[in-house]
Amino acid sequence: MLMPKETYKNHYEELFSDENWLVETHEWNQQKQAFRETQFTIGNGDLCLRGVLEENPYDSYAGTYISGIYDRTGAQITEIVNLPNPLPIRIDVYGEKLDPVATDIVHHHRTLDLKTATLYRHSVYKTTHKKRLNYISRRFVSLHDKNLVVMEVEVTPLDAAMTINMQTGIDTGVTNKGTVTEGRKKHFMTCETSIKTGYNYLCVETFEKKVFVAYASALEIVYNGKARTVSERAVNLRVLKNETIIFRKYITVRSSSSAGLAEIKKETLSALKKARNKGFERLIAEHNAAWQKKWSVCDINIEGDEDATRALRFNIYHLIICGSETNDDASIGAKTLSGEGYRGHIFWDTELFILPFFIYTNPKVARNLLMYRYRRLDAARNNAAAKGYEGALFPWESADTGEECTPSWAKNFDGSIIKIVTMDEEHHIVSDIAYAFSNYAKVTGDESFLWKHAIELIVETARFWTSRVVLNRKKRRYEILHAMGPDEFHEDVDNNAYTNVLAKWNLLAACDLLAKTARKSPARLKQISKKLRIKPKEIAMWKNLGDRIHIPFSKKKRLIEQFDGYFRLNDHRITQLNDHFMPELPISLDWKDVSKTQFIKQADVVMLLYLLNDHFSHEEKRRNYYYYERRTLHKSSLSPAIHSIVGLEVGDEDKALHYFAHALSTDLSDIHGNSSDGIHAASAGGTWQAAIMGFAGLRPHDDFLALNPHLPSNWKKMSFAIWWRGALLKIRITSKKTGVEITKNPKNSKIFLQVYDQTQFLKPKGITCFERPETKRKKKRRES
Repeated sequence: MLMPKETYKNHYEELFSDENWLVETHEWNQQKQAFRETQFTIGNGDLCLRGVLEENPYDSYAGTYISGIYDRTGAQITEIVNLPNPLPIRIDVYGEKLDPVATDIVHHHRTLDLKTATLYRHSVYKTTHKKRLNYISRRFVSLHDKNLVVMEVEVTPLDAAMTINMQTGIDTGVTNKGTVTEGRKKHFMTCETSIKTGYNYLCVETFEKKVFVAYASALEIVYNGKARTVSERAVNLRVLKNETIIFRKYITVRSSSSAGLAEIKKETLSALKKARNKGFERLIAEHNAAWQKKWSVCDINIEGDEDATRALRFNIYHLIICGSETNDDASIGAKTLSGEGYRGHIFWDTELFILPFFIYTNPKVARNLLMYRYRRLDAARNNAAAKGYEGALFPWESADTGEECTPSWAKNFDGSIIKIVTMDEEHHIVSDIAYAFSNYAKVTGDESFLWKHAIELIVETARFWTSRVVLNRKKRRYEILHAMGPDEFHEDVDNNAYTNVLAKWNLLAACDLLAKTARKSPARLKQISKKLRIKPKEIAMWKNLGDRIHIPFSKKKRLIEQFDGYFRLNDHRITQLNDHFMPELPISLDWKDVSKTQFIKQADVVMLLYLLNDHFSHEEKRRNYYYYERRTLHKSSLSPAIHSIVGLEVGDEDKALHYFAHALSTDLSDIHGNSSDGIHAASAGGTWQAAIMGFAGLRPHDDFLALNPHLPSNWKKMSFAIWWRGALLKIRITSKKTGVEITKNPKNSKIFLQVYDQTQFLKPKGITCFERPETKRKKKRRES
C-alpha cells in the first residue's frame, strides 16, 4: 500500500519560484525520457548539460556540450562534441541499483525552475524488500562562474536503516549518436586522470582539433550535521531510518586549444579550490543573483494569460543558456546546446530567428554571434571562389571553421532518403547574414561595429550577388536562376522572390551605407575603400543590378509570385488538420509529388513581408499573406511564429493567436516529435519575436523606435524590457495605454518613440504615457 503523496518529504519545494516559472513532470515515462532530458537542460551560454537523471538509467542520453567545440572522425561530417558526463551518482541498497528502470518507483517529480535555472528532482524508490527510500536532488550550471557545475543529492531511508553504497565519477563512455549509417562516435581520448586528497581530475583531448577539456571534481558528504570532503569515488555508509545523508559534488570544467596540459590542469584545480572555499550556499546565492539580473531584462510577463507567460519564459530560458557572453568565436546551432540535432550546425536560423532576441536583450551576445560570422568571412570568400563566384558565400550549414558542412543526404517526411541541395541553392543565407549585421547596427547604434565589421561584410555579400545574377538580355533584367527559397519543397527554381528581393536589398544597402559614410566621414570612406578596393564604378554597378533584379509578380492576381511558374503549379486545398490543428498534406497526394503543387513548407513570401516590413503597403501584405497562408503546411518550426506576426499586422488575429500558441508549445509539448534531439532554437527565438514584434508591434527605424500593440482581449497587461541605442527601456502595455520608462541611459541619449502613430521624446526620468487614439476620443466625448 502506497503512502499518501504528502508524506514524501521534499524540502526543496520551499525554494521553488511561483508556478509561472516552473516546468514540471509528475511521472516517470521511459518513452518520454529523451524529450525530458532536452527540456530539463541546464546551462549558462558556454556550457550545457542535458537533464539526465543522476543514475543514468537505460536508454538515457547524457549530453555535455561546450559552445564552439566541434570535431569529426575520419571522413565524417564535423559535429558538436558530446563530452564526458560529470553528473553520474550511482546509489545501491541491498545490492540493488536505484534506477527508475531497474527499481520500482512510487513517486517521481522533476521541476526546472526557470527563474533560478535550477533543476530539482524528487523520487521515492521501493526495493524488492519493500523498503522505501526518499531521494531528492538539485543541480545548476553557474551563471556567475561559467566553468562551474554544482549538484546535491539527499537520500533518506523511510522504513528501516540501510547500508548505502554511493559511487560517482565522470563518465568518459559517452558518444555522439550519429546516423544509422555512422553508428555512435567518440570524439575525444583521455589524456590524464588523477585522484588526490580532496579532488579528482580528468583531461580529455578531441581527436581532430586537439582541444583539451579538463574536469576537476570534489565530493562532500554531510551526515549527522558534519560535512567532510572525500577523495574516494565509492563510499559505504550505514544510514538510520528517517536520517538523511547529503552528497554534494562540485565540478569545474575548462577547455582550451592553446594551453598545455600543465596549464589547464592548474587553472581547473584552482577554480575548484575557489569554489570549494566559497561553499554551496554562497555559490547558489551568486548563481541566483546572476539569473535575477538576467531576467530583469529578458522576462516577458503577460497578466491574464499565465500559460503563455510560462511558455514564453521556457523558450527565453533556452535562448539564454545557449548564448555566450564570453566567446565571440562561436554561434548557436539549430538545436541550441541541448542536443545533437543537425549535428550542432549553424544555419540562417541564428541570424534571423535567434539573433533579434539578443540584439534587444543582450547586445553583447548579439555582437559575439555576428563576430562568429565576421571571423569566417575569409572562409566565405574561399567558398564563393571555389564555386566560381566573387565576394563571400556563407555555407548553408556551418560549424567551427566556416566551411560548408551540409550532409549530402537526409530523410524525408515519408522516411525516404533524399539528396540535399541546400548548400548549392539556398544562397539567400548571404543576404540573411548581411541583414542581421544591418539590423544589429540599426538597433544598437554601435558605430564602431558598423565601421570595423558590418561594412566589410555587407560589401562582400553584395559582391557575391554581382556574380550570382544573370542578365536576361531579351527582357533587359537581371535574374537569379537555379535557386531555393526558405520553402524547401521547391528546388532548383528561377527567381525565388524572397532570394531576389533580399539580394536587391543587399546590393542597395551596400550603396546606401557607403553613401552615408561619404557624408559623415569622407576620410573613413577613403580608408574603407582602400582596404576593400572599392571603386566608384563598382558601386554604380551594385545600384544598377539592384534596380534591375527581377521580382516575380502577377498583375492579374496582384500578388508576389513565389518564383517563376509558381502560379502554374497544381493548386490543391488543405483538407485536413493534425492533432495540433495544423495543416496536413491531403491523403490524395504523396510527398514525392509535393513540388508539383503550390503547397509550401514554411513562410517564404510571408517571411519577406516580415523582414522588409516597410517595403510593402498594408494592402500588399494583406493580399499576399492570405494567399500564401492558405497553402503553407508549416513543416518547419520556423514558420508559425512568422505567420503570427504578419497575421496580426493584417488583421488575422484568430490565426495569429493559434500560430503563436503552436510555436510556444513546440518543445513544451514535443509537437514535432523530435525535441529529444534538442530545443528548436529558431522557434524559441520566433516566439519572442511574435510577442515583441507581433503583439507589442515593435519596429526599429533609422531615427526612432515604433510600437503598435495588438493585445488579445484576455491580456490585461504585457510587460517587458529592451535595449535601444544604448538605453534600457521598460515597457508596459494595456488595452488603453502604453507606458515607457528609461531605466538606464549611460550616454544620456534622447530616445524618440512612436506609439499609436504618436511621436515624442521619452522623459529622462519617470514614465512617458501614450494613450490609444480611441481611448482619447472616448475621453473627449465624456468631457464634452
